[in-house]
Amino acid sequence: MDQTRLLDTLKQDEGFSSKSYWDKKQWTYGYGCKAPGEGATITREAAKPLLEEHLDTAIAGFKRMFRGHEYKFNEVREEAFIQLIFNMGTGRPDGNEGLYSFKNTLGFIFKNSDVPWASVADGLQRSLWFRQVGKSGDPDGPGPKEGRGERIVRQVRTGVF
Repeated sequence: MDQTRLLDTLKQDEGFSSKSYWDKKQWTYGYGCKAPGEGATITREAAKPLLEEHLDTAIAGFKRMFRGHEYKFNEVREEAFIQLIFNMGTGRPDGNEGLYSFKNTLGFIFKNSDVPWASVADGLQRSLWFRQVGKSGDPDGPGPKEGRGERIVRQVRTGVF
């Protein structure tokens, strides 16, 4: 895993907001990090360590969630799943939030020594998460050509950046 590449990708995906905004279930600012509340502000300089801390939490979540299954992931898929965890959290193994809520999709990873990555990618692509972030690319403009969801699903499917 390349943490510098992950940080750069997350900055691009999240964008920067100096002022807090409501995002699904919490106030967010900086590079997609939890804000203390409405009206909170942050500078890019102050947001960088929050982003790094949030990424460290996502990496730790990946390591806990996939303990004993790490060998099934190449670097590309590992980074893709860390980005998913950054975006939605792991949730609890018995819960319906975060990446743990993808029970059927995760089953392909946990139950197979030779993971059917196309099935994993298909499961991600059918999800509410994908509908929310999938088609956010800018094919005709200066931004990334594919959206966050499209890119992550492609990386999970192919194992290639």
